[in-house]
Amino acid sequence: MKNIILITDKKAGHENISKGIISEIKKHHNIDVIEVDAKLRFSFFKHILKLLINKSKFWYKKSWFIKLFYKQVNLPIKEKNFHLIISTGGTTSFLNIMLSLYFECPNIYCSSLRGLNNTFFSYIISIVSRSYQNEIVVDIAPLSLNLEYDNIAALKQSYHLLSYKKTWAILIGSSTKEYIFSKDDFNNMLEQIIFLARKNNAELLITTSRRTTIEIEKLLLDIYHENKDVIKKMVLYNIKPEKVMMKYFTLADIIFCTEDSGSMITEAILSKKHIYTIRAYNANPQKVYKIFIEKLILNQYIISIDIDYISNITFQEPIKRIIHMPAEVVYKQIKIFFNTTKG
Repeated sequence: MKNIILITDKKAGHENISKGIISEIKKHHNIDVIEVDAKLRFSFFKHILKLLINKSKFWYKKSWFIKLFYKQVNLPIKEKNFHLIISTGGTTSFLNIMLSLYFECPNIYCSSLRGLNNTFFSYIISIVSRSYQNEIVVDIAPLSLNLEYDNIAALKQSYHLLSYKKTWAILIGSSTKEYIFSKDDFNNMLEQIIFLARKNNAELLITTSRRTTIEIEKLLLDIYHENKDVIKKMVLYNIKPEKVMMKYFTLADIIFCTEDSGSMITEAILSKKHIYTIRAYNANPQKVYKIFIEKLILNQYIISIDIDYISNITFQEPIKRIIHMPAEVVYKQIKIFFNTTKG
């Protein structure tokens, strides 16, 4: 039995990355996962902890120090042998370091360091290289998808999809500082995709996200009522949320995704489908996200399309499916932690 500590801040986007790696480990080893919540007593403790961890050693292996900064933290028993600690997200980083020293076991961290010394981690998982000797660079986050290929017939029936028609999924995020979508933009985007769907004998599955505004969802609802012959399922997250992403990815031949949402794009790529990302007119992605999108375009994992050009899509545009799943890439580097006699 291999014992793993998962440190979580309970944010789905962060937790899914850690659990994606754990799912890959589970394919190769019998594991026991213990979750430890990372709840800082006060947000300003981040600055204090960064200074203390980088500049001193008096806190090494001291449980009282951990409990001083983190509330309701239930530490596993010291006598248990742990093979790995894993976490994602800034709030978890300090606890990750402290528990690694406390239990004397390797640790991996999936996020930016924000000033912490990289040597406190066995490996750092990142989509952008920082030239650390202990980094593992992946094209996209190592999420785990649970597609439902054994259930395709039932899924098609539940959505009233016709077997002789194609299925397209549309994933809608929201306007951001880097991707400014107006109400007219969303209307224009849907009109063009619906035009293409009719032309190419396709049916649509649509979902919004938690960031989509009520105003936009009301617009989408109007479009749905006018095009029920083409739109077979529409989930409006703020009006009536429903977990449909894995079902959509299972069924879709083609996926359209607004380019503001890195998490939805990542999941779409992992589903190994044909993906078009929709750009706002004045899209201006910054820093890490700019590198992320540019790398995906360069590797031909996505086809980035400006809103005005959606109706010009030919579906002959070159696309590549991801070959090396990011969680597999990570496991190949960290498997040495499990090939020991420890525990």
